[in-house]
Amino acid sequence: MKKLISITFILFISISCSTVQISPKPTSALNSELARVSIKRVSAFFGFARKFEVFDNGKKIGELGSGGELIWDREPGEMVLSIPRPSGYGGSSPASFRDVIVITKAGNRYTLLVNEIGVIR
Repeated sequence: MKKLISITFILFISISCSTVQISPKPTSALNSELARVSIKRVSAFFGFARKFEVFDNGKKIGELGSGGELIWDREPGEMVLSIPRPSGYGGSSPASFRDVIVITKAGNRYTLLVNEIGVIR
């Protein structure tokens, strides 16, 4: 019975912590007409089981797990990067967003960090 509980716990942790990328992940060098965005989440014990959904101008890019990274190419211009807070997380509703606005330029790379509670730095 202990073995079954241990296996179930490990399976739950590995599934709930993983990063899922929906937007196509770049497989080649950066196209000079596009901008490349990378968002990394710190690896931390606190909040590790929660994934954060990441949106670029309302388009879902993926779900960011602890220690994970999402990378995508986009057209240059204004990017509103949004991460909704999960319900009950920090006393906010799911509709509460943390937005960061970045003006991206063609041929440039942008790296942002997300801490364990979803704050973009």
